[in-house]
Amino acid sequence: MIPFFGEAAAFTAAMAWATSSMIFSNIGGKVGAQTVNRGRLACSITCLTVLHWLSEGQPWPNAVTWEQLGWLSLSSVLGLVIGDAMLFQAFVTLGARLSMLMMSTVPIMGGGVGLVSV
Repeated sequence: MIPFFGEAAAFTAAMAWATSSMIFSNIGGKVGAQTVNRGRLACSITCLTVLHWLSEGQPWPNAVTWEQLGWLSLSSVLGLVIGDAMLFQAFVTLGARLSMLMMSTVPIMGGGVGLVSV
């Protein structure tokens, strides 16, 4: 086992998260949040399709049922389209620092909502 592998992975993830928020904030201020979101979605779809094609030999999984596809589509629309559109707009409006500070409170808010709903 590599010493401190987990710590290095966590540090790398935190650095990538912080760096990407600053990059998206900068680019979103220049070309607009919606343009950044659409470009990121197009790049993501292309990369995922190529990766799936290379690993599985086909661009789309054949074993997906209509129910699974429906849940996946709903999750994609809510998370990747609406949620990220709001996040990129927050990057443009508030800046990367305040937007990420607000995002860091999500687990606390989720726990509070879960506690109240029980």
